Amino acid sequence: MCGNAQTGQVTISILMQSIKMIETAKMTNPRHNRLIGTLPEKDYSRLLPFLQLVSLEMGQELYVMGQRVEHIYFPTTALISIAKDLTDGLGVDTAIVGKNSAVGLLLLDTDVSINRAHVTSSGFAYRINRKVLLNEIRRGEAMFEIWMAATRYLANQLSQNVVCNRFHSVEQRLARWLLTNADRLETNLIPVTHGYLSSSIGVRRETVSLTGMKMNDSGVVRCTRGSTEVLDRERLEAMSCECYFTLRKLSPFRKDDEFGMAAQVF
Repeated sequence: MCGNAQTGQVTISILMQSIKMIETAKMTNPRHNRLIGTLPEKDYSRLLPFLQLVSLEMGQELYVMGQRVEHIYFPTTALISIAKDLTDGLGVDTAIVGKNSAVGLLLLDTDVSINRAHVTSSGFAYRINRKVLLNEIRRGEAMFEIWMAATRYLANQLSQNVVCNRFHSVEQRLARWLLTNADRLETNLIPVTHGYLSSSIGVRRETVSLTGMKMNDSGVVRCTRGSTEVLDRERLEAMSCECYFTLRKLSPFRKDDEFGMAAQVF
């Protein structure tokens, strides 16, 4: 019986490893990015030889404001923030990019970045030479339509952020940030520090800590060193502002089964 138990454990271990390999292969497939995944087969085949898989680490800077850009990034599992920095060292994230979009949407007519792009959650992405992608878009076929849709959504996101930062409370904005990142990462456990959160939503670190503590004490989230876990999504959605639901509704590359509670709001 002991031998049978050991054999069973080995079989389970092999099965788990196989499942993990399958999931990894799925997440590192270029089509795991929704923009690439939307391409018809002929357009995808034309682009595939130029796509390079890269592993991105948290804190890594992809673009620096004022410097030249060579690549456009299509995240599959990584999260990347677009930030606007001031000369006094202050700054704020203006957009979050995951598998539903691309980094570099506004860099087709220029090779100089007007923003900073930095990795907020480690993972994979595919990158492509900016000029190669520009030539594909200029063909005026599927990639042109997809790129325009993604650019329109980015414009909506930027304008919605202006309204949100002006009129909504820190608690609402923090709840929205946590929900958005949980959606993009497809997990309730979000790797983030209070220091990063403060710069991301544009408030003091102490304010973020107090707000997070309140959410933690109420059982909505669990805050630990370097991460925050969403425990009660329904209550967190109730704490968030309408901006979260508006942007989810407007996203051209979401799946209907990912809409969650937002579908009940509109």
